[in-house]
Amino acid sequence: MIKKLRGTYDILPEEVARWQYLEKKFKEIVERYGYREIRTPVIEETGLFTRSIGETTDIVEKEMYTFQDRKGRNVTLRPEGTASIVRAYLESGIKPEILTKFYYYGDMFRYDRPQKGRYREFRQFGIEAIGSASPALDAEVISLAMYMLESAGLIELELNINSVGCSECRRIYYDKLREYIRPFASVSTGNSGTFSTARLCATCQKRMDKNPLRIFDCKEEVCRKVLEKAPVITENLCQKCASAFEEVKKYLSVLNIPFVINPRLVRGLDYYTRTAFEVVCKKIDSPQQNALVAGGRYDSLIKDLGGPDTPAVGWAMGMERILLALEILKIDLPVEEKSGLYIASLGEVAFTEAFRIADRLRRNGFKVHLSGSGKSLKSQMREADRIGAGYTLILGGDELSRGVGILRDMNSSTQREIPLANLENELKTLL
Repeated sequence: MIKKLRGTYDILPEEVARWQYLEKKFKEIVERYGYREIRTPVIEETGLFTRSIGETTDIVEKEMYTFQDRKGRNVTLRPEGTASIVRAYLESGIKPEILTKFYYYGDMFRYDRPQKGRYREFRQFGIEAIGSASPALDAEVISLAMYMLESAGLIELELNINSVGCSECRRIYYDKLREYIRPFASVSTGNSGTFSTARLCATCQKRMDKNPLRIFDCKEEVCRKVLEKAPVITENLCQKCASAFEEVKKYLSVLNIPFVINPRLVRGLDYYTRTAFEVVCKKIDSPQQNALVAGGRYDSLIKDLGGPDTPAVGWAMGMERILLALEILKIDLPVEEKSGLYIASLGEVAFTEAFRIADRLRRNGFKVHLSGSGKSLKSQMREADRIGAGYTLILGGDELSRGVGILRDMNSSTQREIPLANLENELKTLL
């Protein structure tokens, strides 16, 4: 028997209702903030991601699904949403002086080690606000993320923020960071020969020269230990970046949003500038599962991809993580348990009439389930209960001869006769 690939999973009909509830709620909220939906391909040229995410990031080095198509072009299943949206923004020719707000929802792919809440195919809901450098916009998108999580019923949320500066202040900071790190990546010679005293992992030693900020992404305990006393970027910001960070904190305070400054929060993508943030659920202990939303500002990305100098900010939330958090916290979503109408029929004549009625009702906007003919009433009632029908209309020869049907409430187990000629009006008040 062929089975699903490792790191993927099926969302069965019984679970889909929870997903749909959140999807609908989140879309309604972001649209109130002026965001419009955008849909981009799940497959892009590999260069889009290596140029935007960064060649030394874990995503590009270890996690991307990349292959050659039949014409020898390198293509990649998208590992995140921002790069594709920026590509679409540039390709569509939107004027950069106009604030453009997008939201997206779709599948992403990363070759990661599968675990609860972390999959190789996963779904992200995200927003991108393109065309404004205002720190107030940073606070607004953070506020939106917090509001969405709270609307889902999540509690004890903690907002972590940082500034990763701009290219100018990072250049100075990189020199200080390399100076601190270099002794931990050196090779010494002892009396008995050459031996290594390197305390950084091989990946971090390579990143030290190319992009030392990525060392903060490392999950190796030895590297985390080394970085405990490393200089932090918030103490090395240029005047403009420091001022912008103060403004972000001011506007968050205006909105009464508490925050924790985490100077080691750098995010796992190279395109971030200035504001970086992450929302975690403190009720969940595992750091692999408690980060629900992450994002930041990326003022250089559009220019780096060939467009005009255009500031932007955004975030993405992992839908699997949110649903897992709700499960861990034992929070039930208010999804409708039973809905729609099931038509049960007794005999071929009754089934023919049920077939006709079902078609008419569906064309008038009703959700109708109809089983095949030949089943017993008991079997059909079990099926109606299993699929979650709110009501069952029972048709038999006696009922049809009198122009009525028996309508059974599947929640209360009560039933009554209703005239078939007035069926639509009766159902409008119930379904």
